[in-house]
Amino acid sequence: MEFRPLTGYDERSIDGLGLFDALALIDRLNRGRPGGLIRPGEAKSLAAAVRDRVLAVIYTENYGNVIAASPRCAKCGELFDLSFLLSDMLQACPLTLSADGIYQTADGGRFRLPTGEDELATFGLAPEAARQELLRRCMLTEDADPEAVEAAMEAVAPLLSKEIEAACPECGSRQTADFDLGTYLLRRLLSDKERLPGEVHTLAQAYGWGLKDILSLTRSERRRHLTLIEASAPRSWARQGSALRRRSG
Repeated sequence: MEFRPLTGYDERSIDGLGLFDALALIDRLNRGRPGGLIRPGEAKSLAAAVRDRVLAVIYTENYGNVIAASPRCAKCGELFDLSFLLSDMLQACPLTLSADGIYQTADGGRFRLPTGEDELATFGLAPEAARQELLRRCMLTEDADPEAVEAAMEAVAPLLSKEIEAACPECGSRQTADFDLGTYLLRRLLSDKERLPGEVHTLAQAYGWGLKDILSLTRSERRRHLTLIEASAPRSWARQGSALRRRSG
């Protein structure tokens, strides 16, 4: 794998759910090996669809294959469980990359895929203006049909951002739930970041480790030690209770 596992330091670095945060995360985790997908610090050079696949690798390696959420029903207001496999979504959204990065529409219009750098250039623009600027930057043929270019982009490099059909189990209402992989991953990391101080405290108390040692653990290592502490806690409390009873008796 070209990207290293998440550590507590990585979780602490997440501040938001935007493009800047996604690019910074990829740059942090990039091992920078020769022949790798990108050089360190160049996540913005990835096409948006490729960036989604990189984030999918990061998610799968650290959290597994299951995507789970609890959206609120638009009709009855109750929360309901929604889950699916990321591998199924990837299979349904195949990526077709050309060797030179250049693509053509059916009528011969030439274009390239938008990158993070292109998206950053549109920040602050109104949605329609941002769309037009992205197309302007990516169309390589002046008279190309913008709608044909957009359709071709979606065909060869679909984003992992979809409207998912769901049914509320409480009222039966059918509705769509918006899903964006980058946002979902960053939200998961922000949730881990909120729990991190408590986990650090637990590990420090149990093992006497310092902050740097704990934050340097990979997420899976940290969770494995926390599971061991939790599993041994009842036995520890039972031993303490027996000792107290002996002293009081």
